[in-house]
Amino acid sequence: MDDPQTLPPTPSSTASFKFVNLSHPGGIRENNKIQTEIRRHVMKNIGQQRRRRRPKSNTSPESAVQQPRLVRTTIASPSQSLVSISGLPVEADARVRELLHFATASSHLYQPLRNVWIEIAVTDPGAFHVTLGNTATFLAKLKGDSSPMKNPEIVRHYGRSVTLLRRRLTNATDSIQEGTIANILAHLCLSIRLSDWNGWSVHMDGLNLISKLRGGFADLGHRMPILLLLYDISGSLVFDVPPRLPLPPNILTTHAPSFRDLRRRLRASLLRVEKMSSHLSFMANILALISSAADTINLNSHSPSFWERDIEAITLLCPCIHSLLSMPRPPGDVLVLPPGDVLVLPEASDLVMREILRLVCLLLMSNLKGLFGLPSSEQESLRGKLESFVRRHARVLEDRHFELKVWALVTAALLQPRGTRGVYLQELQQNETSSTHYLPVDMIGLAREMIWVNILESPRVDNLLEEMELNNFQIGNERRK
Repeated sequence: MDDPQTLPPTPSSTASFKFVNLSHPGGIRENNKIQTEIRRHVMKNIGQQRRRRRPKSNTSPESAVQQPRLVRTTIASPSQSLVSISGLPVEADARVRELLHFATASSHLYQPLRNVWIEIAVTDPGAFHVTLGNTATFLAKLKGDSSPMKNPEIVRHYGRSVTLLRRRLTNATDSIQEGTIANILAHLCLSIRLSDWNGWSVHMDGLNLISKLRGGFADLGHRMPILLLLYDISGSLVFDVPPRLPLPPNILTTHAPSFRDLRRRLRASLLRVEKMSSHLSFMANILALISSAADTINLNSHSPSFWERDIEAITLLCPCIHSLLSMPRPPGDVLVLPPGDVLVLPEASDLVMREILRLVCLLLMSNLKGLFGLPSSEQESLRGKLESFVRRHARVLEDRHFELKVWALVTAALLQPRGTRGVYLQELQQNETSSTHYLPVDMIGLAREMIWVNILESPRVDNLLEEMELNNFQIGNERRK
């Protein structure tokens, strides 16, 4: 239901399976082979269900449950769907049953948060209509419809949901009930899928008001507080603003970091950070939290099923993102003055280092969200903001921030496409000519000893080293001229 991307490319997960997303199904149209395979697989079974000419499959619900999700290759019968037709919040005609069957059928197409959303949708008619509209949109795009949002059926489902929501919001009691919140959540998900950030802002403002009226969302069921966290930070990341809502209670207990478990070099750096300045001291706790998340991912990333644990991904990554977005931004008086001069305040290096770390960590978390198939449309804007900030302000960083600076620059470079790393290569090259005399391989080794995500960074090390050495060769030639 959300904004997943292609899962990490492991041989065992990509040899036989195709990963697509209800949020951005348009991407599969670029690959005719995948589109044809999906249409043949899905529509064939729906046609069989209508004709009733073939006998029932011998696959029992018990055997289906025993199989890992990634290896299920058959569409389930209605009896195997996630919900019962008799328990739906709207009248189930033939078309509704068809859409519901497609939305809930067990297949080899992984859809992040599908199970959670079906669980929520059947509790409220407004949320259910949005789910039907989303499913109809996906099917329409599979059939080649380039403008599904103009489809009368899809417009009708979304319109009915809006009508129900407006009616509830006029009643003081109904406006703060769980069903109303589920309906708003469904529209919030739709706004994110359509990149309608004005709509996202309106829905989040409404949820923020409802939260104040009812005393928070901790009592909500069906894992709605987890979805609220994800959708809150999804738009907040796009605008790089503090989240509207606080973290759900006890969400940090699962992945609470311990300083004793941190890598030795990182632990030593964080202990120094805590003594440097109040501007950097609380950054130590956030870096420890991110290090813990990285260790969890490194331990499990080899398993294809790990990348299907959507709720675990939210609880692992979103608290880090929430903390990073909640941090203060550097004041304007530490920024570049005209032209090329820098106002060097006593705390300028601390403030600039903090902001670079914040932006690098946000970019790292955004990339990881994308690997889990969660919304990550903010990556390009984060890359641009980080690159611009480093270009303008990295010059004020002092030697006492050397290790944090190298880690941030190496990580940023590895998360940047090859050929677009110029600003980071330039800053890293300056470390080779400083008193530390760090070579490219030394700087990457330092970054490995701090915070490192193997699946994102290790495959890109060789081409970064090549670029660093080429950059140094070109600079050497220019100096000899």
